[in-house]
Amino acid sequence: MFKKLTLVLTLSFLVAFFIIPINALARIYLFDNKVEITGKIEEKVLLKYHMKGYERGKGRHRYKANGGGMKNPSVFKTHLHIDALWHIYNKEGGTTLDFYTLWEWFYDFAPDIRGDIHRGMYSRDRNRYQTPHGEEMVREMYLNYVSGPWTLRVGKQMIVWGETSLKRTADVINPLDIRSHMMGIDDWEDFRKGQWMFRGFYQTSFKNDLTFEIIWIPYDIEVMSMPPEGSVFNTSYTMGFYSQMLRRWKYDEPKPRGLHDSQGGFRLRGYNWDWDWTLMWYNGFDATPICVDWGQHGSGSYAPNTKSGWDFFNDNGLGGFNLFAGPYNSDSSAGIWKRPAFPTGRQFRYFRTDNFGATATKYFYDVTLFGKRIPLEAIMRIEFSYKKDVHFNKQVDTGGQADQWAIIGRTKRDILGYAIEIDKEFMPWFICNYNGQRSVNMTLGFFQDWIFNHDHNLYAMGYDRGYGDKNSTNFSLSINTDWMDSELYTMCSYAYNTSGNGFFWAFLQYGPGDHWRFVVLPRITWSNVGTKNRKHSGYVELSDSNNYVVFKIIYQF
Repeated sequence: MFKKLTLVLTLSFLVAFFIIPINALARIYLFDNKVEITGKIEEKVLLKYHMKGYERGKGRHRYKANGGGMKNPSVFKTHLHIDALWHIYNKEGGTTLDFYTLWEWFYDFAPDIRGDIHRGMYSRDRNRYQTPHGEEMVREMYLNYVSGPWTLRVGKQMIVWGETSLKRTADVINPLDIRSHMMGIDDWEDFRKGQWMFRGFYQTSFKNDLTFEIIWIPYDIEVMSMPPEGSVFNTSYTMGFYSQMLRRWKYDEPKPRGLHDSQGGFRLRGYNWDWDWTLMWYNGFDATPICVDWGQHGSGSYAPNTKSGWDFFNDNGLGGFNLFAGPYNSDSSAGIWKRPAFPTGRQFRYFRTDNFGATATKYFYDVTLFGKRIPLEAIMRIEFSYKKDVHFNKQVDTGGQADQWAIIGRTKRDILGYAIEIDKEFMPWFICNYNGQRSVNMTLGFFQDWIFNHDHNLYAMGYDRGYGDKNSTNFSLSINTDWMDSELYTMCSYAYNTSGNGFFWAFLQYGPGDHWRFVVLPRITWSNVGTKNRKHSGYVELSDSNNYVVFKIIYQF
């Protein structure tokens, strides 16, 4: 194994070194400066540690994805990222036409180096996970036309309508790809999935800089990409059931049949009373589906059948997935385990949701409390969202020895969410005396969302709730500064959710010069969620250990 790892490391860095000359400019200009190219090539090594026994495939049943078990899952990824801008036409003081593209390629060598990772993933999952395919390599590609107050963009785009970073509150347009990306480690643009759309702006001449924006996605329906079973971010082995479920998700995706399947929305942006504000509306398909076949269609569905099937999942910490585990119900006493049959009928459905949102940002020089002016010098960002008629599954406790839930139908609920972030710079002497009198930036975040008419029978997986919690509340604190003439950058971040989950990570980046970046990031998590914790079963992610250490070497050009 060590020889394989050494060989791959050597080859990867040789490729990175010779493809990008060491004396490259920070930005490459071609054809009389009409073409601008920037990019990066990076090596990322991510190791997961301090795993629980059930995450390693241990326990009474020793369940495995494809005959393999995970000891210490890892990522060893080469990532090439290129931005290109072509100035096609530019009339001085008038019309411009540009072409922009964001292209990437990556390959994760970990399944090739480690036999247990290779065996722990189904071939179709592993192939899609290790490297992008076809159009996936083109993250963005669009024409940008500007003439007077009009700006028009046509092509594949990623849109950011939110202001806060703790949670996606009002930013709901582009679904996320979380197969091998992780917040705090990778850039947000690595998460978003670009969509083919039309986007238009009209800048008014009003004093408040009022801007109208509209987007229209005529046919490109994308959904969230989840980590496949056996990968570093999904060690809940289900002997292939999770893989089959995601495959069924893909089969059940909404297929565009005409303009009535279009998605779109608009945004209004202005500046009043020193507030930079936006109002927005978006109607589109949800990024994740709900189950529409909870047993009424017979053996061809994910319907619970036997107690031994439920026990199999509950004993191994897979409480959330037992909702769809019908084909897995096997005779555990005889030691017979069946691979899941791929259901022949539709199991899931993606529903539309109306998303209303608002954001506001302002710089506060000071605040007045009890008649006294207190200097603040901080930026405040506020974000609201209201999601109408979000579809949920309903479930019922079957009354087994562990929390065993069965789906009994579906319903709709409205969700209200809001987030606040405050950015403040400080000059603490005990740090500034050593970092060249550079400021220290602190970001404090708060997020909360409420499900109206909440009840215990709602299957709220993914909303970070404990059993019976009507709201999800998150707190975050991030502190960063730089040292040694900006060559060394440090950040630490803490986040906590009242359901019982939390994490802490520290970010250290050394960047000598304009090109090279060396990054180390350890992450520690904790949770009172567990396989035997009745309070949280069926709601919060059932993983007790999401501890990682990450190493990155990046060359920017």
